Amino acid sequence: MSLQRLQESMAGRSLEEQTRLQPHLNRAEQKACEQVRHERQEGVPKEDYRRQGGDQFLVFAQQLEQYCQTLR
Repeated sequence: MSLQRLQESMAGRSLEEQTRLQPHLNRAEQKACEQVRHERQEGVPKEDYRRQGGDQFLVFAQQLEQYCQTLR
């Protein structure tokens, strides 16, 4: 969820701030993608995401998984 909050906070910042913070966002994205890959390898059911944070978190997790696939 911290990646989601970071992405949301970036949208409201100036272009200069976004440029300065982009490396932090990139690291957070990489870490989140590693976590998603690990959870897929471990066989964590997607329904666990819904139990953790509701439908919104499930959708975010699915979008993150798709995004991570584009980074490969």
